[in-house]
Amino acid sequence: MCKLCDAEGVLTGELERVILENREDNHNKMYTVWVEQVEGGYQVKARWGPIGGWAKSMPKSDVLYSRVEAGALAYALYEKKTSRGYRLRVCKG
Repeated sequence: MCKLCDAEGVLTGELERVILENREDNHNKMYTVWVEQVEGGYQVKARWGPIGGWAKSMPKSDVLYSRVEAGALAYALYEKKTSRGYRLRVCKG
């Protein structure tokens, strides 16, 4: 990962993470969604805010999922954000 991605920090129990950004028009936003293993199952969590700082962070549901279900929810969030102008972050080393 690049320094900017590393600066986001290591998330305990994180299994997979997708980092999106939106720089269209006057936007300078980032959205990160990840699957995290917790006791009893898996949760999907997200953080969003301006690039370089985070305004909000929260689980996307109060229920626990199987790994497959959590991955499907994370992918649905990815699809929703990419339909709104977000693109995958391209790390530059």
